[in-house]
Amino acid sequence: MLEVNYFVRNYLIILEIQSSIVLVYFTNIKLKKLKRNKQYLEN
Repeated sequence: MLEVNYFVRNYLIILEIQSSIVLVYFTNIKLKKLKRNKQYLEN
């Protein structure tokens, strides 16, 4: 029972890390697009 608990907790931690990485990745993409749009508007 303890081993299962340990495994589930590790799995949840991994999921959290992955989701945060995905969030950071998407916000970076959005920021790059915004910067490009601003440059386009300025020119």
